[in-house]
Amino acid sequence: MRTTYIPFLHAKKGEFSALRHATKEQRATMLPLFDIGLFTNKLRESPRYRNEAAPTCAYLECIADGIVDATSGPVMVDTSQWPAEEVTETGEVAIAYAVQALLERGQAVVPVVGLDRWDSEEYREAMAALDVDEESTWALRLDSSDIEDAADPIHFMERIEDVTRELGLRASQLGILIDFGDVTGQTRESLIAQADLVLRLLGPAGYQFYAVAGCSMPSTIDKALKKRNTEGTLLRKEMRAWHRLREMHPHLPLAFGDYGVRGPRTSDIQNPNTNGKIRHSIQNNFYIVRGEPRRKGDGQMHRLANIVASSEHFQGPQFSWGDRELYRRAMREDIGKRKPKIIGGGGSTEWIAFDTNHHFAWVQLEVAAVEHALKAVPVEVVIPGW
Repeated sequence: MRTTYIPFLHAKKGEFSALRHATKEQRATMLPLFDIGLFTNKLRESPRYRNEAAPTCAYLECIADGIVDATSGPVMVDTSQWPAEEVTETGEVAIAYAVQALLERGQAVVPVVGLDRWDSEEYREAMAALDVDEESTWALRLDSSDIEDAADPIHFMERIEDVTRELGLRASQLGILIDFGDVTGQTRESLIAQADLVLRLLGPAGYQFYAVAGCSMPSTIDKALKKRNTEGTLLRKEMRAWHRLREMHPHLPLAFGDYGVRGPRTSDIQNPNTNGKIRHSIQNNFYIVRGEPRRKGDGQMHRLANIVASSEHFQGPQFSWGDRELYRRAMREDIGKRKPKIIGGGGSTEWIAFDTNHHFAWVQLEVAAVEHALKAVPVEVVIPGW
């Protein structure tokens, strides 16, 4: 599978919708990583799960259904926010249950191992016991603390070798995910220097693929634009850093990764003071339009959509499904209908879907341009039977 883009996505309705509406060509070169959020007490007490005999299992089954419905190709899945030892009502570690639920649905899965959780005996045993093809490709996820550990090369390499040895994996079966997570407090130069060290240490081993990921979008919009009812741009440091690293390591199969349009620390708690916003990806940046608190209604989204649609950054409603939906809101009606009707501005989940879908289309054009210019080694992810 020729892979150019590895988006790290919340396993949520907005992201599912964005991927479902991506084109066949876009999905063909994407290997999404779905990070399953915690099963919180609020979810447990919701009408959907309160009467379930095994609510955690039911939640993970529901997420598996959402992933299968959203995608037509292989996926990665992780539970990085969960305590490593947390188990379902059936006594299974969450990530193991999630992988098995996907496999039972015929979904091709690249299991993800979190190096930050490897010290947990329960986690190690669960990952080693996964019922996957012995030739399957796996991925090893390094978080920011793991990346910092590369400053001690001997310790760093020993930990990674421990993973491959215990799982019985060859280097050619393993992809390396260099995941910086939230990079709002880091410079582009720092990202490049840290990732470069990891790639120089691990490159000679011949791992199947490598990816560098991060997110410049802060957890709340006020950290990107200070004032309500304003617009501005925010540098996507992860894209600039990957571009430079691709130039530095053209001999390595190095994919681009990011977190779509919302970061790993974004809260899903509904807050009436959350501002309406549009996060529109452009060359190396986000073009952000911030509105007012949503308690004033979703009607403001018509106005915000019109600002984007009237800007130099808008590529037209034909660019992606997300752009078409944005344009419909800007026009306030169903375009192309004989008898157009006024449509609503759209809620938070809908705009996550619209913005993320546009982001998919835009990023893949950016990545394709870089790959064409550099003629670097392509990223080929081996999926048995695919």
